[in-house]
Amino acid sequence: MGQQLERSVPNLWLGMGTLMPPIELSILQNQLISPPALEGWDWNKEIEPKLRATALRQTFVSTQLLALRDPKLNPIVTPVADGYAVFHGPDALSSFAREVSTSRPISANELCTLEQFYADHSCPVRVWVSGRADSSLLEMLHSRGYASNSCSLIWFRSLDSDPIPCGHRDSEVLPVATHLYNHWIQTVAAGFFEDHESVSLTAIPTPFFDLFFALGCAPDDQAFLAGKHGEFVGGAVLNVADGIAMLRTGSTRFAHRNAGVHQALLAARLKCAREQGARIAVSQSPAFGPSAHNLRKLGFQPFRFGCMMEKSIVPRSSRQPR
Repeated sequence: MGQQLERSVPNLWLGMGTLMPPIELSILQNQLISPPALEGWDWNKEIEPKLRATALRQTFVSTQLLALRDPKLNPIVTPVADGYAVFHGPDALSSFAREVSTSRPISANELCTLEQFYADHSCPVRVWVSGRADSSLLEMLHSRGYASNSCSLIWFRSLDSDPIPCGHRDSEVLPVATHLYNHWIQTVAAGFFEDHESVSLTAIPTPFFDLFFALGCAPDDQAFLAGKHGEFVGGAVLNVADGIAMLRTGSTRFAHRNAGVHQALLAARLKCAREQGARIAVSQSPAFGPSAHNLRKLGFQPFRFGCMMEKSIVPRSSRQPR
């Protein structure tokens, strides 16, 4: 996988001798890795608008749920710079701007407005940039000191006829009943929170759990839990609408990684999506690593690069007078 990416998007020198990472370069060149080809569907006219509408709807719903969970937080979604700025908390994974400059170039003043929004919320500025964004956006961000802190691939898979591989035999994956929502929140939040070692649930801040309540407990969210030997070891979410399944918000507890849990969660959601009439499935993962490997193993193909561009902005109240 890594070699294929390196071959398809070579390192190139741009601008004033600055080496731009391959993922960012591919975005600047608006490259698709593998253009989706689905019989009877026009990707740009039919599927892409549905994906954007679904993602935006999920963003608004999760913001409303987070406001119910923690009214003092004042989470918000606001239109800015041809996209949306989302604030779910200063350290929240979902506090970033999305859809920026996807229909037109934006001005420096618009970007300043976006930056001020996050400064007012004492939050780093993070902007999700994909191949759909105008190429001038990435150049503008680089010129203002932004750097990519993570790179991702967007994947798709047809559900029309291809068989769905079975999940890992040691993992049992089931839809989450209402009485198990707290277990789902704790399991998935811990999976995201754990980096290089297992952590106790008591070490995870309450706002982190609140975020996953908002990301997985909406009426249209179908949450799944993976269990092994009576213990919850992973979880994920499925959304199905207009023939499209979105597989998202999945994690595995640190002690059970590399043991087939993620693959089992993928297979279970794919089967459920097909039963509900979905024709394609879409997911997102880091550009490299086990998640990308599992998606490819279950028949997904990457079709777009993306990266999170970040810059720390000092809040106005803490700036030193000149």
